[in-house]
Amino acid sequence: MAMLASLRANPRPGVSASEFAKEKERARELFEKVTKELHLPEDSARASTSTNGASPSLPNKSARNLAEDVEMHMEIAKLWQDDNVDIVKYAVQEALRINEAAHRADPKLMNNLGVLDHLDGNLQQARVAYEQALTSNATAALPDSDAVSTTILYNLARVYEGQGELDRAQEAYEKLLAHHPEYVDGTL
Repeated sequence: MAMLASLRANPRPGVSASEFAKEKERARELFEKVTKELHLPEDSARASTSTNGASPSLPNKSARNLAEDVEMHMEIAKLWQDDNVDIVKYAVQEALRINEAAHRADPKLMNNLGVLDHLDGNLQQARVAYEQALTSNATAALPDSDAVSTTILYNLARVYEGQGELDRAQEAYEKLLAHHPEYVDGTL
């Protein structure tokens, strides 16, 4: 069911926009069935109780592996990004939780969580997420590390600005422009 949901969630050649909208809705329904079958919580108010985050009542290893599939959670987030921020936030939190349980820090996921908090007006939570993402990105040595840190630093500067810490915001913008003088948004 998860594979079928994934197939339906992505555009394919020859599928019109209206047909794809129907496919996307069907993908949402299928992912909802999958999450119910796996006993995944539907919102962040209900937490998982096992040590690795998977529901302890899952019947087999395949089900546990699917419940811990970061890509599935990110696909769910993408499916809902225009319509339900709560589902998106929960899916990103799950993906991040799974990565952290596997001792893999993903600065992009941390940044995404920060963006969701930022958009929701939770500036302090966004700041913490951005700062953690920046630290994680500095130690991760990923191939796109520079691009990721540029995005995170810009987001962090915006939070500083929103919190009224204009000196810190200016410092962050200047650091950003020192590495990327062409970054127009950092000059506004």
